[in-house]
Amino acid sequence: MKAIVTGANGFIGSHVVKELITHDIHTVAVDLNGKDENIPISPLVRRLSADIEDIGKLAADGVTADVFFHFAWDGVAGESRTDVRHQLKNAQMTSLCVKAAKAMGCGRFIYASSIIEDEVFLAYNSQGAKPGIGYIYGAAKQAASHIAKITAAEAGIDYIAGKISNTFGAGDLSPKLLNTALRRIIANEPVKFTAGTQNYDFVYITDVARAFRLIAELGEPFHEYFIGSGNPKPLREFLLEMRDAVAPDYEFTFGAFPFTGVNVPIEHYDCKLINEHCGFTPEVTFQDGVNRVFKWLNSAPSVTEGCGRPGTDGRLVSVWERLS
Repeated sequence: MKAIVTGANGFIGSHVVKELITHDIHTVAVDLNGKDENIPISPLVRRLSADIEDIGKLAADGVTADVFFHFAWDGVAGESRTDVRHQLKNAQMTSLCVKAAKAMGCGRFIYASSIIEDEVFLAYNSQGAKPGIGYIYGAAKQAASHIAKITAAEAGIDYIAGKISNTFGAGDLSPKLLNTALRRIIANEPVKFTAGTQNYDFVYITDVARAFRLIAELGEPFHEYFIGSGNPKPLREFLLEMRDAVAPDYEFTFGAFPFTGVNVPIEHYDCKLINEHCGFTPEVTFQDGVNRVFKWLNSAPSVTEGCGRPGTDGRLVSVWERLS
């Protein structure tokens, strides 16, 4: 199998490239100009710098592949996450990638879906609900999923989605929930959350990368596979397990601010299908993963700075808090 990966320099994309070449799969790694520091160096990897708008030109340049993995998405955090034009452009680019995949001879298009698409759907279909501005990103992801699926069917190639919940791991510099909480523990700062009653799931980055490879190899056409731990539960339980793993005596404050999102039902986190079709089960436990991230953060003290940006009350808040 020969693969092409967009967003290859990103946290998930770079790990998928590493997973592919570990299994002797020749990989074309595509990312923005000059952004390739996270892409593994290997004779199996061909690096290409290109804007997603130009992805269609790769076929004309002789690039071919069997499978197309699409991870590129500009604006997963910050102000651009709530910019309608910016996010709709991502959805449009996803459609262009499906067409490019067809032109390159790919038989399969693997899309990185997100659990936020489920949350958006539930929020929009709840009478009287007032979806927050943070759902602009989720709405665009959902639109991209639908458009890519339709475009693939029309092009005559397989569309398969891997739905991601909360991916975490050493090397991730983003202000995600676990990263922010662990950085605060290291800095000996207060750690505050919602009540944590909403359903959640976490899965380690190496398991996510392996899941995408298995989906590409064994997934059924036009299926969507949730990638998770197989043990979803209320967020509070995960957070307490995280604390017990790295700082058992540290004080956590639950209920410090309200959760304003939609609680996605536990059945949406079901990993049964990916296990049955692809043989996927996670190898890294949540506790082991937390310990790896905590060790990495302690060895790279510079990343403990800037846990988030000031909220309206002066607190430093994570992206997760701002958008929930």
